[in-house]
Amino acid sequence: MWSRIPLVRLIIPFLAGIILADHISADPDLLFRISAAAVLVCGMFFGLLFGYGTKWIYGITIVLFMFTAGYAMLIARKDSGEAVRRAIPDGERVYCIRTKGPFEARDKSYRVTAGLVVTQDSLAWSAVKGSIMLYVKPDSLLLDVKPGSYLLVHAKLDSVKPPQNPSEFDYGKYLARKGIFFTAYLDSGKYSVIRNENGKGIPDRASAIRIHLLGKLKEHGIDGRNFALASALLLGDDTHLDADIRDIYARAGAMHILCVSGLHVGVVFLVLGYLFGFMKRTQPGRILLPVIMLIGVWSYAMLTGLAPPVIRASCMISFF
Repeated sequence: MWSRIPLVRLIIPFLAGIILADHISADPDLLFRISAAAVLVCGMFFGLLFGYGTKWIYGITIVLFMFTAGYAMLIARKDSGEAVRRAIPDGERVYCIRTKGPFEARDKSYRVTAGLVVTQDSLAWSAVKGSIMLYVKPDSLLLDVKPGSYLLVHAKLDSVKPPQNPSEFDYGKYLARKGIFFTAYLDSGKYSVIRNENGKGIPDRASAIRIHLLGKLKEHGIDGRNFALASALLLGDDTHLDADIRDIYARAGAMHILCVSGLHVGVVFLVLGYLFGFMKRTQPGRILLPVIMLIGVWSYAMLTGLAPPVIRASCMISFF
């Protein structure tokens, strides 16, 4: 059975390494070098000296390598997070930030993920790296700020406080896994938009297209709660859902319906297969059809913000 799903055999030890690194810290460079050397030695000599019957030894070294690769990857991310925390100065500073998506309307604030670009001290501007979760006092003009825009903010960056109760959800760890290590709250007058234009990166362009499609829904008379539900179900944008809608679906145990999932990706895959099924009639078409379908699936994944369920479903379609 395992020979038919070789990718799973590699993913399992890789995930095990990530899980271990989340709880135990050790020197990842040493482990990675040992496992890489073991793979190299086994690959060069075991097959030549001992024959095909000892292939399980090489398999063990591959598992060890994938395990340490997953471990080293997460440890490296933790170390980069600590480096970012040490580099950010205490107190209020002026920062230039770049938004990584549109502002999301919440009950008491607007929220956006942004990347730090530069900061100003008493002498000059200096480059800084890292991502922050920015909360701003509600202002409808912020909804017009495009993904990839630059803002000048006067803020104090705070690390997320650890949970105070046992088994409480650790929001700081949740953000850290996304590469976000600071939060900030801004009142009116503490920020200014210095460049409001779409970024050049693929995620920025995908966000811009998603905003354009949401505008098309409004142009066709879909507004209010209908617009909120349509934007969540079709494009994975749940920022327009009010507390009442969330509460109704939560009580019904159907909150998962209000997000794009693997089901949506499967529907897109089936629709593309139906529309382009005629290409199976020719040899070039049979070669080109999988390429078109994969481009369509991953384009939809980008439009919906690359949510974990969408990525998982897209990967399964791509590999299997």
